Amino acid sequence: LHEILDAIPAVFPSMHEYDRRAYECFLTNGVYGLLRVSEQAAPTTTTMDEDKTAKGWDLKCKDTSYLFNINAAKNDTLRTGFQIEIHESGGPWCPVATAKRWCAVRKAPPHAALFQLRDGTNITRARVSKLIKACLQSTGRDEGSYDTHSLRGGGAVPVAAAGFGALVPIMGRWRSDSYLGYLQNLTRDNIKDMHQALGKLGGSSIGQTHNQVYADRFDH
Repeated sequence: LHEILDAIPAVFPSMHEYDRRAYECFLTNGVYGLLRVSEQAAPTTTTMDEDKTAKGWDLKCKDTSYLFNINAAKNDTLRTGFQIEIHESGGPWCPVATAKRWCAVRKAPPHAALFQLRDGTNITRARVSKLIKACLQSTGRDEGSYDTHSLRGGGAVPVAAAGFGALVPIMGRWRSDSYLGYLQNLTRDNIKDMHQALGKLGGSSIGQTHNQVYADRFDH
């Protein structure tokens, strides 16, 4: 995540700061929220899915955290929605800081797509994929091994490495009957501790096991 965010200015030098703030928030929210790309992005640059696409009112900043509404998750068959809270990480790319920077400049109305760019078009899966691959290619990584699904998996693996593996199916809303009982016991402090630990992890802490853990457990 940090490599992608750090690379954006050099890889896309003509990108307006407004749009850069949008992508920064999209990416950090996706990783820290363990989100599917469809839970944030619009289906096309000019249209929204009224049931799924995140809108301006779905992100609400607080003092040291923010709330994000997931309107229609993959396993939310009744479309009741979820609300997650993302806490400050203390890291160089704190998700709360990027969310606040985006909310401070966002000009679109609350009912419009949350990630509407300066020209009025929306961030889509294809646009995020292009950005991820271009940024990773610039760092020397094999961009073919990464795509939009890497945000969700890239959040899950560090959470496990930070010592919160039992919370991964809950935080990521993976369908797993063995973890459903933990839902009622998950406290706000559990989530806060997890985000702070996640923010302190370095790439070397998880690099050796990332691909195997991702393939075995999270590529679904």
